[in-house]
Amino acid sequence: MEEDNVIKPGQMFSGSYLRKTTPFHHFALAMFFGIAGMLVAKYIFKSEEGIGFMGCFGVLFYAMFNPWLFMLHAEMAKYFFTSLALYIALCVSMFGIIYLMTGENVFNQWSLKIILISSTFFYFVAFGIMRMMKVVLEDDDKL
Repeated sequence: MEEDNVIKPGQMFSGSYLRKTTPFHHFALAMFFGIAGMLVAKYIFKSEEGIGFMGCFGVLFYAMFNPWLFMLHAEMAKYFFTSLALYIALCVSMFGIIYLMTGENVFNQWSLKIILISSTFFYFVAFGIMRMMKVVLEDDDKL
């Protein structure tokens, strides 16, 4: 009887709204945060460097939370490839907007290149870790 009430690992968000979100929701939220931050940096703080870092924040936000939310979805391959395409689109969009707002080529700025490289590396490593965690936690019942 007590066994029925126990939540298994990986099931803590099974009924939550987070389970219903898609990579498109994550993309839209990251774009919103990135663009809002860039506008604040440009018009309130009048900082071109801040524009670049806030654009990178949108990319980092997506790279940090999208792999974690991957664990809540059943179709792993579809989710991964959709997320990857949207990550690329987000990077191109954010760095394009940075270029339009500052006139500086993002790839000439060493700090922004490092952020892009490290966030992309983290993105793939995090997806791998989450994939392995999902396999281990879901296959626990089948053993």
